[in-house]
Amino acid sequence: MKRRAGWPALEGSLPSVIEYERGVWGKVHGARTDFRWIARSAHFAETDLQLRLSLGAEDVPASFQMWRSLGDRCYAVTCYPSRAIDAEGRRGFLEKQMLEWRRPPEVPAALGALLLLPRVAAMTDGIWWERDDVSDLQAQADAVLSIVRGESVMAEETLADTIERGREALSSALDPRSLEQLYDQLLAGAHPAWLTGLRRPLSPEALAALLLPLPRDIADRISIAGWIPSSRPSFDDLASRWDVLPDDRAVASLAPEKAHATARGLLQGTPANVLEPEPIVVEPKSSPAVARTILRPGMRLRLRAPDSDALLLHELHQFATSVDRRWLDPRSLRHRIGAKGSYPSDLLCEWVETVRRQRPVHVDQGQWAAKADLLRSAAYVLAPTPATIQAMGIPDLTSRVPALIFGLMLDDRREWNRLFGLGAEPLQKLIKQSRDCARSPAWAPQLGQWLQRWDRA
Repeated sequence: MKRRAGWPALEGSLPSVIEYERGVWGKVHGARTDFRWIARSAHFAETDLQLRLSLGAEDVPASFQMWRSLGDRCYAVTCYPSRAIDAEGRRGFLEKQMLEWRRPPEVPAALGALLLLPRVAAMTDGIWWERDDVSDLQAQADAVLSIVRGESVMAEETLADTIERGREALSSALDPRSLEQLYDQLLAGAHPAWLTGLRRPLSPEALAALLLPLPRDIADRISIAGWIPSSRPSFDDLASRWDVLPDDRAVASLAPEKAHATARGLLQGTPANVLEPEPIVVEPKSSPAVARTILRPGMRLRLRAPDSDALLLHELHQFATSVDRRWLDPRSLRHRIGAKGSYPSDLLCEWVETVRRQRPVHVDQGQWAAKADLLRSAAYVLAPTPATIQAMGIPDLTSRVPALIFGLMLDDRREWNRLFGLGAEPLQKLIKQSRDCARSPAWAPQLGQWLQRWDRA
């Protein structure tokens, strides 16, 4: 029996059974209704899920799978051309069938991907198309067929075989350079990461295997679009939902050595040699008190964990402690701030200062400074108090990060007004710095629009 142990993404508790809800989204044959929920199990959480699984126009139907991580809920999705012809005679639709897994925090998301993606890939529209009560869907616009929930048993040998099939499929479908480029981006915190060289959709096992060599905190939050069934995709729109997108484009090299080791380890099946961290080494007291690390994927800094159960704080802590993550888009965080959210200024400021002092060797100074400045922006917005300003100061012109970039997490006037707690004069300086800091066109337009909306309010 082949071993499954050792893959970083599978660290944690591995239960014997995974239970899931089930849903089907698409067009009903012969009906005048638009896309809708066709069938679902009793506890399937369908609220706006169709928007979170969107792949754009979806006007070029194909058969493929995708993996969507939404914090404590993960979705294994299979897409295929629909047989339906609507009341207007239109056809060529994409149907989606999905399994919803409510993931306990101690269980790795990669386990669900390995068990559920092959399972959902084998499912067809027969679950509703051949039923006797399908006529109810045509007669009633809000009718939804009931289907049963399911479970997947975690058999060690089956799991190991799935991993091996996934690795072999990746080796056949992709040039090793494509995998290196993908892990290069993911380990450096780039968003989205581009999967190049894909000529056809990956198998469900291969899609799941992409997660295996990644540190678990990265693998747990990644959403992968296995294919883009749209003739004119908007990649900016797709990137708001998906962390990995297939597209042949030039990809800048960010961390080639660790990416090469990660891809090689996956293809050779040697996880223990891929992401083995080394301890932090502190320089002698005669030199500046700066901690250094030997750069290895999966390395973590030692930062005080939050006492609060606020999930947003734990997301920030994962980012702050991960040596591999240098960038964090506030819009990608799963949890919101809220108008009355209270967060500890002292802890956030401590994280910023510790990250600043513990830049690993071989890590680009500018990238590491941006990581610290992102955490400083989070401190301004989450703990907008004079104490935060006193501890953090105002960023200077060398900062690559707008001081109020985390303001993108604030949705309305009640939430925006929390920033007045920083004080009128410091806030004006932070706003000016944010307007002047336009080094990253990927998010500068969105930040400018947010500031304008705040001005108008």
